[in-house]
Amino acid sequence: EMIYGDDNRPVRIKFAGIDSDRYRRAQRENANRQMEMQRRGQQRSAEEIISDARRVIVACTMEWEGFTEGGKPYVLSSPNADKLFQSSPWLREQADVFVSSRANFMRASAAT
Repeated sequence: EMIYGDDNRPVRIKFAGIDSDRYRRAQRENANRQMEMQRRGQQRSAEEIISDARRVIVACTMEWEGFTEGGKPYVLSSPNADKLFQSSPWLREQADVFVSSRANFMRASAAT
């Protein structure tokens, strides 16, 4: 279902997929953080696991349009993307499903 901004224009987000450098870098950073916690004898909380998943989606967010705040364009930045995905868990979950599917990043073959 299409989502519309305050100006009734469609909201769009462009993501990098699971085979991208962005995705792999974010996954490595999460893994390093987890290994450091284990080394210290600490366990990850549910909030930290969710935050790690959100960090990956933030890293994979390449472009967006149609988001506004106070009537002005909501500029894409890592902090703004994190705020958006934290305040809209349903959007983060949909983004996670989209990013995780390689089919979303392959071109359709030409009809023969």
